[in-house]
Amino acid sequence: MAITASSFATAVTALGGRLYPESVVGSGAALVGTVRRDGRKVVALAAAREADLPAGLNGSTATAAGMAVRLCPQDHANAVALRALLPWTAPTSLRHCRTTVGCGDRLGRATPGHLRAVRAFEVAPVLAQQSMRELTLTRRTYEQVVDDVTFLVLQAGYQGGYGADGDHLKTLKDIGVAVDAGMAMITLDLTEKMNAAAETWSAAAVDAAFNALPEATRRRIMDTYAGKGFEMGGTRVEIAALEARRCAVMYLAAMDFAGEAYALLRQRRGEAFDLEISIDETQAPTLPSHHLFIIRELLHRDIAISSLAPRFIGEFQKAIDYIGDLAEFERQFAQHCAIAKAHGAYKISIHSGSDKFAVYPTIGRYTDLRVHVKTAGTSWLEAVRAIAATQPALYRRLHEHAFTVLPEALKLYHITPDMSSIPALSRVADADLPALMNHDATRQVLHVTYGGLGPRAGHHGRPRCRRGSLLQHPRAALRAAPEDPRRHAAISSQVGPPPRRRPTRTTAGAGGQVGPRRRRSTRTTAGAGGRVRACRLPRPPWLETTTGGGPSRQAAKGAIAWNLASLGCRCRCGSWTHSRLWTLALHTGGKTEHRLRRPPAARRSDALKGHHSSAQGNALGNRA
Repeated sequence: MAITASSFATAVTALGGRLYPESVVGSGAALVGTVRRDGRKVVALAAAREADLPAGLNGSTATAAGMAVRLCPQDHANAVALRALLPWTAPTSLRHCRTTVGCGDRLGRATPGHLRAVRAFEVAPVLAQQSMRELTLTRRTYEQVVDDVTFLVLQAGYQGGYGADGDHLKTLKDIGVAVDAGMAMITLDLTEKMNAAAETWSAAAVDAAFNALPEATRRRIMDTYAGKGFEMGGTRVEIAALEARRCAVMYLAAMDFAGEAYALLRQRRGEAFDLEISIDETQAPTLPSHHLFIIRELLHRDIAISSLAPRFIGEFQKAIDYIGDLAEFERQFAQHCAIAKAHGAYKISIHSGSDKFAVYPTIGRYTDLRVHVKTAGTSWLEAVRAIAATQPALYRRLHEHAFTVLPEALKLYHITPDMSSIPALSRVADADLPALMNHDATRQVLHVTYGGLGPRAGHHGRPRCRRGSLLQHPRAALRAAPEDPRRHAAISSQVGPPPRRRPTRTTAGAGGQVGPRRRRSTRTTAGAGGRVRACRLPRPPWLETTTGGGPSRQAAKGAIAWNLASLGCRCRCGSWTHSRLWTLALHTGGKTEHRLRRPPAARRSDALKGHHSSAQGNALGNRA
């Protein structure tokens, strides 16, 4: 008897479950998939005979629809067995991938939303990304983080490979724990190993510390760096003698520790790992000369890195856009990128990259998209938005409790929200609560207080406080979760989505077929470069949360890109393109009309170079 996805679904239904059709995959003579049954998700195996069921996954076996079906709980032992059975469900090194995005899921269930977001673009996702700080606040472990993603990757049927990042690890012990759990990427935080205070020391203090180093080390540093200029792709970086001695005092001990961590990773994972060096959590920005010193010292120790995270000028605070001088950021960022390209073309890593839409065009342009953008908390905030829209009473309790736990959160996170700008909840109607997620200060407060709002592990699964359990509403959270990651992936990639399945019905534009026609077009007129077809398309759910009687202009732009992506059209950074098309939104009569038209050649060239910034730089719409 041949086992098909249809017969698999029939057998699961007979057992009182529901099969996720996209999860079905073959393994030998059996099929494997994800099933929801009795309010829980399990891994299901099906075969014509029980003897044909894959070994390793343990569960209860029953006969239904003429086949043997084994339902396996989603526990750690079965996660290990699943990764052995289907290797693509295990984390892997992404060092060969040009553009990578860290997703930072604090809930442990946003992976399907993240995958729906990134699948439209040529980026590789780091789906399991947690720091020790986040693990402490959420009361999770690295094993749980990797296991959650393992099961959700199967559920989504995603076989493209994903990363797992042990983020901001500072000790060899923590690195060992992360590697044992299967984390294929380690972000090594050197904050506690480097002497950052020496940045402001006097020349006499620097010389005293430098003279305490071994003579051979002092001679090598002075011969290699002191008074030298380095040309790199049109950029020249000079290191004065005093600056060379200062860098030695600041970074040499940290470089030696990086060598120990690298040796540990080589011993445990061979070549199958990604090492990122992080020096971003300091008060002073990383000068290009210091970046140059660090990478040359890493290469001197034969340490191969996949990415490096400097501390950029300005502020990269959580959940809001970049704060600082954009022109100076661009000038220094160009130098950082030139250094990276001249020393192995490792990726520049953007930490706290969530919502930094003002600098994304600059980042994409100077990195040539060889970049790692690390986001965290975006899916958490979209889950909070979903709660505000579907459970306003629960959101009000969450909001109020966030201010109770904020003082503790501020010991761990640096944010400077304008607390006086946060409106009193008593003056906010239920319908307007989701729009609070568009308010910078409110976003920041809810972003950093997640540890005081989530469930408490080891206490019978009950939430830390009833007002705090977002996990009671997973479906609502996942409906909202894809939007923000999709926006981040669109901006950082500038690369359109892969081909989708052939549409059954299409609307024709200047460049040919556009995609499936959702509604009959309202009118067709002649445009400068060809025919212009205006058609009304469905509006994404998050637009329902905008205020002012209808979608704003920014939200309307977001609606266009959202719908184009759903049709399989290309969205490039700073442009609104599908092949040779660009889009224009009009808001008339409470509805958004979408027009497609051929752009002038000059505009098309600028768009591909990413020269359009601010609102245009957000390929899927900024917050209204």
